[in-house]
Amino acid sequence: MLKDFPVIKLTILLAAGYLLQFHFNFPLIYPIILISLFLLIFCFQKYIGNINPIYYFLPIAIGALYFGFTQNLINKYPFNQSFIKNAVIFGKINDISLINDKDLKLEITSDSIKLKNTNYNKIQYILNIKSENQKKLKYYYYKFQIGNSINLTGNIYEPPGLRNFNGFNYKQYLLNKNISGIIAFNADKKDINIISNNVDYFRNMIYKARKSIDDKISVLYNKTSSALVRGLLLGDRSGIDDSLQQNYIKTGVVHVLAVSGLHVGLIIFIFFLLFGRLNIILKNVFSLIGIIFYFYLTGCQPSVFRASVMGIVVIICNLSGRSYSAINALFLSGFVILIFNPMDLFNAGFQLSFFAVLSILIYYPKFMFVLNKLNYTNYYLNKLYLLAAITISAQILTIPFLLIYFHQISLISLIANIIVVPLTSLILLIGMLTVFISYLWPNGALIFSSVNDFMIKSNDYFVNLLANNKCSTINIFDFSYYDLFVYFIFITAFTLLFNKMTNFRSKVVFIVIIILNLFIYFRLDNNNYAPPNNLTVIALDVGQGDAFLIKLPNNKTWLIDAGNITNTFNAGLNVILPTCGFLGIDKLDYVFISHIDSDHYLGLTGIIDKIKIGVLYKPKPFDNDKKDKAFENLLIKNKILYKYYKKESINISDAKLYFLTTNKIPQNSNDKSGIIKLVYGKTSFLFTGDAGTKVEDNLINSYGSFLKSNVLKAGHHGSKYSTGDLFLQAVKPQIALISAGIFNIYNLPSDTTISKLKKNNIEILRTDKSGTVILTSTGFEIKKIDWK
Repeated sequence: MLKDFPVIKLTILLAAGYLLQFHFNFPLIYPIILISLFLLIFCFQKYIGNINPIYYFLPIAIGALYFGFTQNLINKYPFNQSFIKNAVIFGKINDISLINDKDLKLEITSDSIKLKNTNYNKIQYILNIKSENQKKLKYYYYKFQIGNSINLTGNIYEPPGLRNFNGFNYKQYLLNKNISGIIAFNADKKDINIISNNVDYFRNMIYKARKSIDDKISVLYNKTSSALVRGLLLGDRSGIDDSLQQNYIKTGVVHVLAVSGLHVGLIIFIFFLLFGRLNIILKNVFSLIGIIFYFYLTGCQPSVFRASVMGIVVIICNLSGRSYSAINALFLSGFVILIFNPMDLFNAGFQLSFFAVLSILIYYPKFMFVLNKLNYTNYYLNKLYLLAAITISAQILTIPFLLIYFHQISLISLIANIIVVPLTSLILLIGMLTVFISYLWPNGALIFSSVNDFMIKSNDYFVNLLANNKCSTINIFDFSYYDLFVYFIFITAFTLLFNKMTNFRSKVVFIVIIILNLFIYFRLDNNNYAPPNNLTVIALDVGQGDAFLIKLPNNKTWLIDAGNITNTFNAGLNVILPTCGFLGIDKLDYVFISHIDSDHYLGLTGIIDKIKIGVLYKPKPFDNDKKDKAFENLLIKNKILYKYYKKESINISDAKLYFLTTNKIPQNSNDKSGIIKLVYGKTSFLFTGDAGTKVEDNLINSYGSFLKSNVLKAGHHGSKYSTGDLFLQAVKPQIALISAGIFNIYNLPSDTTISKLKKNNIEILRTDKSGTVILTSTGFEIKKIDWK
């Protein structure tokens, strides 16, 4: 097959070169020398005989060189500081996103950022304009044009990298798009000035078309439906509710939200329908123009690029009278994408789109072969089988990517796809027609949108119904790229060799051997971040809040605090639950809530029905504390036993836990914090919640030298009102853990606290700097584990 379709071989070898350079980062002189050597051998080939295998290495070397060269062109974050306040920025608008409820995102290239007599320019940023006033956002939305030069004063951030296990590396994601930083701008306090009205006419035409279509969608549909239609038509899913997107993932139908082959196929169908009376050349040319325009209209995403190239190949084959090879067109699209942007090789949209189509092309004919042998005569049964065959075929090669990005396999995807895929296709078609009709007959478009709105509600109801079934998914959190590589080796072996087995017994044995090998090889790269027979303390990065996961030598698990829930972040669902899954934890034997401040307890409310909890400890509530009473009612509703802190100790395995209390009556929530000392062997950890210096002084008077601990969790996220000098002298820690949010608005930890810790030669470990921090104790010494 590779001999007949050289583009397949070329694309695979080019991607191999990219991967080698990405993982090993060779000096570019190495691939240059190899290419020179290969070319020299090529020139003298007729004198030295047949050297065909050498041609396989030449594209790999070229791929490595090209990838390394393009990486050198990417501008990294240029500043020494991760956060720069009130920077004066001059720049040019490259792109404008569709507007959301509370922000507007622009992509800009800086012309000038002057800091300390150093001028930084030609760096690409995301400009995030925020405002509580929607009119203010719309003012900029309709005022700006792509190509305008602007001037503003904003805060510059370095994008956060990998913060937690299986977390999202936003920094790498932006670098893949050659974007180096983030500029935050508050439109309620300042203004952005347009200093030049220059316009990029082509890109601005596309932007205006996107904006116009989005405006039509907003008028025709309610908020929920318009978010889905906008996602399906324009490739912008930012308005779709996070919980609904998660349910699409759980049911295995998230692929319907991506703009890809279905959309391009509909574009070709619509254009052939509209220009059906024209001659074949004009009909195909108009369809070609329509595909290219739609590609730009949807934001030039890799999945659309792949589908567009394949659609263009179909049209070219029609015009030239040549036969069409789908697999050749697929690899040609992959080759073109990787030439334009090598980093798209690591783009989830490209990977899922490419391998879904490849999987269908390889395995769907095999299912068809089985269908022909079964010889069903029932029309509807045949159609159902075909739809099921496409669904199963698409998942064979995409399962490892789904595990890497979503950490779960849907057990109900077959049922969901049989209903959701046809329904979504109809929603998409009517959505396209509705927008088109709205420009000609606005009232008539409302009729179509009403019908579509009913179908969207039905679709969402069905997705939510299936997703809420507790047996809908299997979670697998520790699937890696190594596991993906192993999976592809064995699935390739299975595909090539299975049909060569001569009898049923040999096929069964072959399947068993494949499964056993997968099970063995999948476990080879499993990292044990909580070593057996050790006590492990994990300071989770939950933003501005506290959450400490503790795993004991007997595999019992404790949680001290649980972070917060905000409009954009749920510490329980986004961090604690995935980390528990990654470590194989299905029960929290003890949960300790230091006090009822949202950044310490609220994250637990997001997972209280999703993980088993043994016993929960918390402070006794103030009489008038409605928030605390509501939390206790939630515990009662979920049948979770809870107790109040009192002066006592708990023995579990070789670890001992002490609750340190004083007779002083706390005056506020922070000073009610439960103080916990954890002792394992000759090592100890002291957790102080948000307790202030007054509580610390009381602890010194009550416990004296007993406070001495190897590790201190600095009080109140490193605030200057905690971690006093006398308290440090009493505790004498070697390590200070500080849990604080990156770029938090409180500017914690304070410089005062950091100075005190440094003065006492205490090692400082901060979640805002390092992300998740892992400490493990043998009972004699404490070590830091580098999980990255």
